Amino acid sequence: MFQAVIVFGLATIVFALSRTIWLSIVALIAMGAADTISVVVRVTLAALRFTSPQLGEVFGVRGSHRFK
Repeated sequence: MFQAVIVFGLATIVFALSRTIWLSIVALIAMGAADTISVVVRVTLAALRFTSPQLGEVFGVRGSHRFK
């Protein structure tokens, strides 16, 4: 998971400093892939950590900040 976060950060820096469209597109693709990997790992770890009744509450709390 930490590797995905590092790749996301480096791709963000490359995107910020990029002066060509092709490099910007590659950086955005890398950012999207790294973010997807990070989300999948976090959701998988949460699913393995909590029991089924707790899982709904955990994801409910995690998702509630999106509606503020």
